[in-house]
Amino acid sequence: MRGLFYNLKNFNEDISAWNTSKVEYRGN
Repeated sequence: MRGLFYNLKNFNEDISAWNTSKVEYRGN
């Protein structure tokens, strides 16, 4: 269960990073 939560946390962080880079790409 802890491993699943850890993977979910990393997934959310990856999505946040992807969204941030997408916004920056659009801005440029």
